[in-house]
Amino acid sequence: MSASKVFLAPASLYALAVKYGFQGTEQEFVAQETAYVTQALNAAAAAEAALTAARAAQSAAEAAETAAGNQATAAQTAATAADTAKTAAQTAKNGAETARSGAETERSLAQSAAANALTYKDAAAGSASSAAQDKTASQTARAGAESAEQDAEAWAKGTRNGTPVTSGDETYHKNAKYYADEAGDSAAEAAASAALATSVVNLTDKDDSNKLYAMAWSIEGGFPVLTLTERT
Repeated sequence: MSASKVFLAPASLYALAVKYGFQGTEQEFVAQETAYVTQALNAAAAAEAALTAARAAQSAAEAAETAAGNQATAAQTAATAADTAKTAAQTAKNGAETARSGAETERSLAQSAAANALTYKDAAAGSASSAAQDKTASQTARAGAESAEQDAEAWAKGTRNGTPVTSGDETYHKNAKYYADEAGDSAAEAAASAALATSVVNLTDKDDSNKLYAMAWSIEGGFPVLTLTERT
């Protein structure tokens, strides 16, 4: 036995929805269906924005690696970009959750119509299939947003879900926190070397005229060096 499909006009869909429990005007019904589609499109756009922001964070981190003379500033720029990506990812995740909720509501209505309206069985099944596709799209957008959020966290802090990244992660020793720590260590070493140089200069023998060698102190490579010069 061959199957046939019945395509319903908006008014017919509204009548069917009212028959199986929808309460509201036809304009409200159309507005609700339009909102579900709009939510799904917004979720997809938000996920794309999150991906773009995450890539910007990666570029900023790579710039920090090459700008050795200004590592602290570059690291801060990367951290700011990563935080922006994280915020965009959270926005995309929220949009995906809203779209998924709308898709599940539409799916529930379609399944109810399929179970109770034999006359419009094929049309109701098509509505359920469309709702399932919307749900799949929403879940895909949510997964992409969560992945972008984890990437943003890794580039900014060197962790994923609070756990430090390992050597196999592309952000290992390339994230903003790593470069900021490196810059702090370099500054501490420079300060220590300067203090050492000041103290060593004070050790130079001031009264060595009666000795065979004249002594002189200096700093080379961050270490004190004693130079002995034979008197003539």
